[in-house]
This record gives sequence, C-alpha cells and structure tokens, in this order.
Amino acid sequence: GTQERRLRSMRRAFLIGVLASSLGVARLCHRGDLFWCRARGINLGTLLQRAGFSLDRMPDLSGRTAVVTGASSGLGLEVAKQLALANATVVLACRNLSRCERAQSLIAKASARRAFAPANTLPLALDLESLQSVAAFAAALEAELQRRIAADEPARAPSLDLLVNNAGVAAQFPLRLTEDGVEATFQANYLGHFALTTRLLPLLTRSAAGRSGLGRVVHLTSGAHRGAPPEGVPLSLASINDARLGGYARYRRGPSSPNSALL
Repeated sequence: GTQERRLRSMRRAFLIGVLASSLGVARLCHRGDLFWCRARGINLGTLLQRAGFSLDRMPDLSGRTAVVTGASSGLGLEVAKQLALANATVVLACRNLSRCERAQSLIAKASARRAFAPANTLPLALDLESLQSVAAFAAALEAELQRRIAADEPARAPSLDLLVNNAGVAAQFPLRLTEDGVEATFQANYLGHFALTTRLLPLLTRSAAGRSGLGRVVHLTSGAHRGAPPEGVPLSLASINDARLGGYARYRRGPSSPNSALL
C-alpha cells in the first residue's frame, strides 16, 4: 500500500545518494587524489585539550595598534573584538570591505553592551590573492595611522604593535590561479601573508624599538597539513600550480613545504 511505496521511494533515494557519493569520490581520486591525498588524518583529540590562554589574562592595550587579517568573521572577528575591548586600536583587514564594516558595527555593539570605552577600529580592504592589493593596503595603513596622530603629535611616526595573520581559504577546487599567476590556496594562505608581513616589517620593527621590543607577529595555522602526502611538495611555482596536486598538499609542513618558506 502507501507505506510500502514510501519505503521503496526512500530506498531508491538512498541508493541514488550512495551512487552519487561514490562517483564524486571516484572523480576526485581520478583528478589526482584531490581531497585528502592519502591523508594520515586529523587528530580530533586536540579539540579536547584545555586552552592555554584565557581572556582574564588579557592586559590593557591602550595605545597599541593591531592588524587582524580576515577580521570579518570567525576567529578573526573574535580576535579583533577582544583586542578592541582591551582598548587597542584594531585595523580590520578584509577582502570584502562591506563585511568588514559589519564586523566593525558588531564590535562597537559588544563594546557598548559591556559599558566599555568606544571601540577604536578601522576597516581597510585587503585581498591576499593580489600582491597589488597587499602593497596598497600597507601604504593605506601607514597613511591612515599617520593621519590619525598628525593632529595631536605631528612629529611622532605611526606605530604598529601587532600583526595577526589569520585570514585563509580552504583548498580550492577546481584549481584556480590568481592575477599573479599563483594557485589561489597557496597565495591566500602563505604568499599573501608573507608579502604583507614583509611590507609591514619596517613599521613593526620601528614601533618595537620605541617600545622596548614588544612588537608581535602571530601566524595562525591549520591541521589541514595532515591531509598532505608525507613526502611534502617541491617548492616551485610549477609544483604549486600543478592541477594534479591535491589541494591539501599545499598545507604540508616539511623541508620543501610552503609552511617552511613562510616561517
């Protein structure tokens, strides 16, 4: 009757789903084992470890300036918010400026709810998949910091105390090259942040010298490197851009890895 037809329909839908999933996995493997690349797996037990830091240990950051990339959502937004609530001036660096402005509004509301001083945040556009955008961001940042202090202390140079390299993308499927001719995952996660850090290093160094060496650069990492082949990836543009290379292989840590190039 009706129930039997419903069961047959459910079985048919289940079989179609299994078949579609099998074909998808087979297609990924055929294209160079794109997904996990003979992965050794991610240790989910790390999720149960206690955090080594708590917010009650956050010092007062008045007078400090921080840049947080990928500050429009997720961990970047939370880091930016907590720095702002600790009275730092926080530059929200985001690819999508409208989302960055929404993040600025969320941080302002969090500050108001806690009856803190108004959050001091500055949204600036930054696309790590474009080296031209990285250069423009660094120039705009220094100019804006200089403008902000010019009225009160015209002789003082702008300062930057903390750079948090948080932004990142998951492995891109299918392979896509940026305007600079580099695979998008590698450029957004490694090359873009390397270029940004290099551009801002003189400002960070100068600021640290004036504050007894208290400058910081923080790189956020991922467990996704466990999904790369054990032998790593040869560090050459041809290898990075190879469509046969699994997306997660670009996270691999090792003597010839993208991670080593950055660190």
